[in-house]
Amino acid sequence: MDTQTGIAARGAAQGGARGSRLGSLRGLGGPAVPAAPTRPAPPARPAQPASGHAQDRLIRSGERSPVARPVAAPVAAPAGRQVSNAFGLRAVDPGRFALVAAPIGQGPRFALNIYEQVRESRACFAVDRQATPAPVNPLLREFDFTGVCRRYVDSNGYSVRIGGDDLGARYRVSVVREQGDVRLVANPVSGSSGPALVIARAGGDGSGFLNLQLEPGWKLAQREFQGKPIHHMVLYRDSWP
Repeated sequence: MDTQTGIAARGAAQGGARGSRLGSLRGLGGPAVPAAPTRPAPPARPAQPASGHAQDRLIRSGERSPVARPVAAPVAAPAGRQVSNAFGLRAVDPGRFALVAAPIGQGPRFALNIYEQVRESRACFAVDRQATPAPVNPLLREFDFTGVCRRYVDSNGYSVRIGGDDLGARYRVSVVREQGDVRLVANPVSGSSGPALVIARAGGDGSGFLNLQLEPGWKLAQREFQGKPIHHMVLYRDSWP
């Protein structure tokens, strides 16, 4: 029993020694194990803007919000003469238009109306040119005149211009009774200076819708922008009277 045990012990010791030497040889002379490839780091995520509550907290604490706010470009205030030069004028057929002193309600006052015959499918107005002053029948009030007629009834639809100077912001157009006549005039507004202008006359006093005839030197034209007509009529003359 002792002999066999000793033999077994010596065999185990020798086997362990051989295993140890074999392991040492493999570690020194064995093929190198390639290293695992290194993966590139993922790109950094952009910073997320703070939530509305977080921004409120930053603003209340006096700190600057991390969210960039766009800055509006400054807009130059337009000058009156520069704006006037931006618009051109287009000649019109005066026979397709009527300048009318239109009564305001049942009172003695008038307002300027300009009627335009766009299509011939139905008459938009009728002028009795045999009478002085000439009464006007505003036929367009009797039907839906969309696409057939146009009507310009306030400063959004007409203005005054002399040469290249648009007077829309400095002169107010009105129809007045004076010296036994009904006249279309333009007067400087408060804060502006310049002469009063007589643009058209009815040729006498009267009531109802009256036709207005342009004074010598005055013409009716249509405003245009970049070569395209605009639904805005211009009472125009080349130079100051």
